[in-house]
Amino acid sequence: MSLLYSPIESRPELLARLYLHGVLPSLVDLLEFYAEAKAILGDRSFVLRIRAEALISDLSFQDGACHFLKESGLSPAIVLRFFSCRQLNRQFSGHGFTLPLPVRGAWRIGALRTFTSLSRCLKTTLVPNFEPSGADDVLALERYLHLSFSVALASTSVLIEHEEFAHRLFSGMEDWMVMVRVDGTDICGWVRRDGGCFEWGRGVPAGRSSAELSFRDTRVALKALAGNFDNFAAVNEGAIRLSGFAPLADKFGLVMDRVQAYIDT
Repeated sequence: MSLLYSPIESRPELLARLYLHGVLPSLVDLLEFYAEAKAILGDRSFVLRIRAEALISDLSFQDGACHFLKESGLSPAIVLRFFSCRQLNRQFSGHGFTLPLPVRGAWRIGALRTFTSLSRCLKTTLVPNFEPSGADDVLALERYLHLSFSVALASTSVLIEHEEFAHRLFSGMEDWMVMVRVDGTDICGWVRRDGGCFEWGRGVPAGRSSAELSFRDTRVALKALAGNFDNFAAVNEGAIRLSGFAPLADKFGLVMDRVQAYIDT
């Protein structure tokens, strides 16, 4: 619905930020909740950096888990360089096959293959192809929502900081924090502005949130995050609840509703 307010921007740099700082962090959740991803990583440990122009993302794989860091200061064993944001966007969107240049660690064949397999697993997992019915399907939906929540929250943070429409929407506001959760589950996360810096995280935040956006159940959350849901009608029906400082929650929902449109570009 929020796209009625402003069309998505066509800047390659913004889309690259969404892929690097919005989508890639969900590798953390992939390795936490999916046994097949853990099997792919095995006992390998390595730090990999992806670069596209001035953008950097570091991924640290260790002890069967992944840690995501922006410009971490680590010394990566592998550095994959895209020569432009457009090149990276073609690779991540699947609209072209343009391999990055391994400027460091080209000999780490096992680690490179592992990262490629994990990336493929993430891409496949982020496309849901189920309609939950039984208990197993409900668990599969909750696992999927952990991943999609990470993408939605991280990408919403990116848009508020770097997209013209979203940044203008939040301009002039004091520090704030919005919590987003699914009722009856442990699926929860937050985004905040603190001293001009934007952060997001998983779980219940340590501090008091300024506003809260709650989905009635996993099915409502699935539809809302897919970007094809009448969120205004859902609010009126109580399927989505806004509490706390309502104008902040409403603005946040408008921006979060834009995420899928970018990723589907």
